[in-house]
Amino acid sequence: MHNVAHLDQGEWLEISRDIDGTDQGIRLKIRWMPLLEATEFQNEDASLIESLEKLAALILEWNLEKDGEPIPCTEESKKRYIEYLITLPIEEDGKSITLGRKIIRFACNSANFTKNSQPTSLGTKIGINS
Repeated sequence: MHNVAHLDQGEWLEISRDIDGTDQGIRLKIRWMPLLEATEFQNEDASLIESLEKLAALILEWNLEKDGEPIPCTEESKKRYIEYLITLPIEEDGKSITLGRKIIRFACNSANFTKNSQPTSLGTKIGINS
């Protein structure tokens, strides 16, 4: 029988980022997004605010911190930091893309949500300076 439990629970997206020789890994727990929902991001009629809200809704948990303190993954925090997060440059298959694009790709790939894996700890948290 095929296990789809992770579709509702979300799955961890882990990104390693080397900043000035320090690994500042990003961990985001992302919910699954049907492909038809993803096409709405390409809709010219969708406002930037709507797109940001949809991206924020994909994030269930994170490992962000500010001044050494964890930032709770609340709706208010997501509104404040979503633009920062989605514009972060990351590498994928040797190419530079934005974290926002990676989140959408990850959320649309159902294979990421149908495995029986446990999240692993990166040991570091990404710091936010603002």
